[in-house]
Amino acid sequence: MDSFKDKVYVVTGLAGIGLAVAKQLHTRGALLSLADISQSTLDNAVRTITNSNTHPSILATVVDIGASAAVNAWISAT
Repeated sequence: MDSFKDKVYVVTGLAGIGLAVAKQLHTRGALLSLADISQSTLDNAVRTITNSNTHPSILATVVDIGASAAVNAWISAT
């Protein structure tokens, strides 16, 4: 299914459902912008999704989604 391919999706909360969603999107060719308050959770998510520490189609950013300035900066970087 090409409806996800090369489109950017933002996903937060990567310790549970967010990680499962990100994995499914990645397998369908989506570009991902991931955010979590924990760097270790982000690192684990990228490793889980790609079997490596980095991937060109994934932007992983530490963000406190309770802080609007941080969210705006993350979305701008996406």
